[in-house]
Amino acid sequence: MRCLLVGILRNSSIMSLQTLTTELQGVSANKTTLVIAHRLSTVVDAHEILVLDAGRIIERGTHAQLLSLQGRYAAMWALQQSAADAHPSSLAAAA
Repeated sequence: MRCLLVGILRNSSIMSLQTLTTELQGVSANKTTLVIAHRLSTVVDAHEILVLDAGRIIERGTHAQLLSLQGRYAAMWALQQSAADAHPSSLAAAA
């Protein structure tokens, strides 16, 4: 959290966040924000999503564009959605 606070105090133009919470969305407004997300629901409203595999970009686009490609992102999205349907209470507790 210290690195995030330094970025806020210095008014950095680029911020890197592991999870973009509602509280931090206002702080990151009008800044380039890199969000590393394990739950794809965190990034569905992002302007651009990059899908990485072994450090290489394999897909990029919006949530809708990536779903329509029916590639790796769409497969991960389907897997997370089926897990959420199967175990809604465990995912809600993790949020």
